[in-house]
Amino acid sequence: MLDVVRLVVLEPAGNEHFADCCQFLEYTCTQLSCKSQPKNQLVMLRVLCNMFRNAAGERFITEHSEKLLSTAESGLGDSAEKNIQVCSTSVSPSVL
Repeated sequence: MLDVVRLVVLEPAGNEHFADCCQFLEYTCTQLSCKSQPKNQLVMLRVLCNMFRNAAGERFITEHSEKLLSTAESGLGDSAEKNIQVCSTSVSPSVL
């Protein structure tokens, strides 16, 4: 399902739909948490990257950046998965 969302947010209408959906933030945080599978964590990061393609998605990420970053840092920080380790170093607030 996440792969479908990743593709849908590339379209302006799909991007606006998810950016305006109040449950999407909680779903995103659930998928980035340490309880989620590494594959789902990586795909959710790709969804967030794809959301930057349109203004609505960029606004969504900007408005919720603090929660998204803190969730990503706590959920991705202790992973043994090499790809997640690379992602976690690039989203860590200490790097910014």
